[in-house]
Amino acid sequence: MTKQEPTEDAKEFWEDLGPDVLRTARYLVRKASLASDLAEDIVQLALLKYHQLDREKRNKIVNRKAYLAEIVRHEIANYLRDKNINATSLVGDEPTLKSTSDERDIENRILLQEIWNKLEDEDRRLLELMIFNYSGIELAWRLGISKDAARQRTHRLKAKLKVMLTESQRVAP
Repeated sequence: MTKQEPTEDAKEFWEDLGPDVLRTARYLVRKASLASDLAEDIVQLALLKYHQLDREKRNKIVNRKAYLAEIVRHEIANYLRDKNINATSLVGDEPTLKSTSDERDIENRILLQEIWNKLEDEDRRLLELMIFNYSGIELAWRLGISKDAARQRTHRLKAKLKVMLTESQRVAP
């Protein structure tokens, strides 16, 4: 059985987009404080998912680089979510609180979830990008808006979050 060589199309695709996608993955992995070698695995998974699309769907993608960057971002978010789920599953069926720090952590997670649920989809998307520390230009590009509009949305979201946090302040008994 002979090894199948990659097609010229695949080679061209990798040469054109591979370095940028890998750079994006490394940046996001670093921002998420994950192991740097995870970036290559994420890129391979993103490329696999892209190539699993049928040709018709792939041809409809206007900006392949942005599309792959989005897949990378989702895969990192999935990895973080799964990691968090695994970490909580190690606690056991009945979690015990060892200190007031644990109590505050649990309360903060509940508060964050409540705030997340109150946000509209556009605000959630912006908040995700802000958490990954994207610059104003990157926010604008990823949201498909002007830099000034991105700055204004960021300002409004921060104000909205401040109000939500102020309203949600819990008074200790």
